Amino acid sequence: MTDHTTLRMHREHCRITDRDKISEILGMTCVCSIAFHDEPFPYVLQMNYGYAWEGDDLVFYLHCGMEGHKFDLIAADPRVAVFSGSFLNRIGHKSYRKELHDYRSVIGYGTAELVRGEDEQAWLTGINALLDNCGWPRLRTVTDKNKGRLQVLKVTCPVYTAKGQYPTDELDVARMPTNDEVDADLVHDPMPKKTMEVDESGDYQLEGEAPRA
Repeated sequence: MTDHTTLRMHREHCRITDRDKISEILGMTCVCSIAFHDEPFPYVLQMNYGYAWEGDDLVFYLHCGMEGHKFDLIAADPRVAVFSGSFLNRIGHKSYRKELHDYRSVIGYGTAELVRGEDEQAWLTGINALLDNCGWPRLRTVTDKNKGRLQVLKVTCPVYTAKGQYPTDELDVARMPTNDEVDADLVHDPMPKKTMEVDESGDYQLEGEAPRA
C-alpha cells in the first residue's frame, strides 16, 4: 500500500505547500475530478466543488442527487482522490519563465461521506462553500424540495499535494499571469521573453533560437 505522505514529485522544487497559495489555486476553477474505488477500473466523475479547511485537513464539498453508482462505491470503500487543476497554453504568445505553458494543480486523498438535508447546518456549510467557489448566490435555508433531491458529498483530505509549472516560493501569489499580461509586459519575468511558435518540422520553437536537430 502506498504511503502518499512520503511520495516525492518528479519536480519536487515545484511543490506548493503554502496554504494561501493552495486556496488560491482551488479558487481558479470550480470543476474537479473525483476518483472512487471500483473494479476493474477506478470510477471517475467531473463535478463542481467548493472547499474549506478544517484544522490541517483540506475539505472538498460537492453536490449530487439521491442515487447513483457512486453511492454504492462509497458504501463499499469511502476512500477517494480529488483533482483540481488549471492549464494555460502560451503557444503563439510571449513566454513566461521560458515555458511553453503554465499550470497549477491540487490533489487530495481522503474519505467521502454524504450529508443529507436533515443535517441542515452541515448541509448549508457544504452547499454554500460550493456556491461561493462557483460564484453563485448562497442559500439561507434547506427547503423540503432540496432535502428530497440534493445531497452534499463531503471529502475530508488529510493528505494533499499542490504543484505548479515552476517554483512559486519567491512569488506572493500562485495565480498564473494571463497571456495578455505577459504579451503587454505587465508582469515581471526574471527570464528573457520569447515567442513560442511551431517550426516547419512540427516541433516547438522559441523565437530567436536555432531550429532543433
